[in-house]
Amino acid sequence: MPAQNETLITLLRDIHQSCISKLQNIQSTDTEEGTRLSETQAQIAQLEKDFNNEALWAHAVEYDNHELLQAIVAVKMAPETETGHFLDKVEHLLLFLKDNLLSKLQAFSNQADTSVWNQKMLDELLKVRRALRQTKSTLTEAGHDLESDEELIILEESFTLLLADYRKHLRENSVQSNEDHIRLMQLLSDLIKSAGTVADFKSAYQTLNDFVERQIPSNEKEDS
Repeated sequence: MPAQNETLITLLRDIHQSCISKLQNIQSTDTEEGTRLSETQAQIAQLEKDFNNEALWAHAVEYDNHELLQAIVAVKMAPETETGHFLDKVEHLLLFLKDNLLSKLQAFSNQADTSVWNQKMLDELLKVRRALRQTKSTLTEAGHDLESDEELIILEESFTLLLADYRKHLRENSVQSNEDHIRLMQLLSDLIKSAGTVADFKSAYQTLNDFVERQIPSNEKEDS
């Protein structure tokens, strides 16, 4: 976690405790103020829940620290006895936190999640290449001449080209992998490793190529 995020988390905890403490001291008989008070308490509870997510804090976020501190000082200095004025300051602070911190952190988190899945897929592609080499070696040791198998050579050449394109898109996040894709790639690795005949190996290879080809944007396939 970036150091500035650790400082920000400490500040947010102080904000939360200060707001809760002051709100508990408010005793209003005004119906409208009572409604605002309940709504503000609910917003604070929701914000605490939203911020309490470790995935949000992996990236540093840029924000106007001076404006944040001004909003915090305004809340701390506002007397609870002036309920409407105090709630105005709290609501302004909450709006700043949502618009300038939470939304940015969530955006970073969403991008990071995509990157994580794509990295997982890149790792699985290394494993599937290993599975291809191992199965080919096993079949060769069993007496099959795979180096002169034209059908297999075509499959290998296709996979090399498709793999290069797919890896490029994964690195650039121009395609989005997900948990289902990862699990399917793992199953394809198992399928390749379980192939006991040349026919089964080539069938599994073709299935792999079909899957990888479907992941590449259609406009690029048309261009090629």
